[in-house]
Amino acid sequence: MAFSSLSPSYITSPSLSPQLFMLMDDSQSSTSPPPSSSSSPDTPKPRPRQTQKAIAALENELDFLRDECATINVVLTSLRDAYVSGSPNSQEDAANKEVLTAYDDLTSKVIQLERKVKILEHELKSTQGEWQGLFCQ
Repeated sequence: MAFSSLSPSYITSPSLSPQLFMLMDDSQSSTSPPPSSSSSPDTPKPRPRQTQKAIAALENELDFLRDECATINVVLTSLRDAYVSGSPNSQEDAANKEVLTAYDDLTSKVIQLERKVKILEHELKSTQGEWQGLFCQ
């Protein structure tokens, strides 16, 4: 979905909350050597505490995304009501400009939400793999 009215700041905005970034930095900066594993020696064995923190961070991020969805729903409902119930006088330039601005704002929120969902899906699959690795050994 490409919209020419979006500014580059929407494209480069971070998709994860600061807590999740900190958690990712903590797990990546671990200095302990990975334990030997028969399946793949390059992947470190996940620690249950870190995995629980990752799950908690994902849950917090999903709560945030629910709020984003509620915001998008309110804006969509407002746009629909304004457009459907609008009188012929509301077709003036000022009203159209306001609707277009709201639509652009909504579009940027949808794009950001899509990115966040994709990242969270990836993180969730990764975390599930770590949990399966803990219990399958």
